[in-house]
Amino acid sequence: MDFVETEYSEELMKGIYDNMMSVPVKERKLSLVFLDDCLDSFKQHRDFISKVTATIRHMKTVCIFSLQKLFGVPTGLRANVTLSVIYYIPSHKEYKQVEQFHSFFGGEANFRAHYEEATKIRYGCLLCDFRNLRLYRHGANTVKPELMWAKYDEDGGQWSGDTNATEGSKEDNADNKNL
Repeated sequence: MDFVETEYSEELMKGIYDNMMSVPVKERKLSLVFLDDCLDSFKQHRDFISKVTATIRHMKTVCIFSLQKLFGVPTGLRANVTLSVIYYIPSHKEYKQVEQFHSFFGGEANFRAHYEEATKIRYGCLLCDFRNLRLYRHGANTVKPELMWAKYDEDGGQWSGDTNATEGSKEDNADNKNL
């Protein structure tokens, strides 16, 4: 069932949560909760949204937060993020927070170099895969995500930096389809 609401409230989020929890675990289907520009609401209702973000991944639910400020996302959610999509950030202050949050992608300097490369073209973005520790360039003039950096290769060893060695694997191609 599709449901769209234009105003965020704690009561609305409780209703969505209760509705998902009312379905027996074995009967749950994949669902999507998309929250766009809810920064002020998160500040006012931090307790309940933190509860939802801490448990939502166990409910066969994908939750997408579209925000202009990284630290507007509740801490519990930031700790469980699986993918971030980063476009050009004009604010130096906001960028530094994003850089610090993503620094385990090879350190701040490595993240910065890949961010700048991915976002130098209008509508280009950097996809950060937290599950597989990979950075991809996408948008603008790319048809599909292009691997830029990976922490590990398919065998679990340190990645050599050779995109040809990683891009050809069945596992990586399956990951790209999910991005």
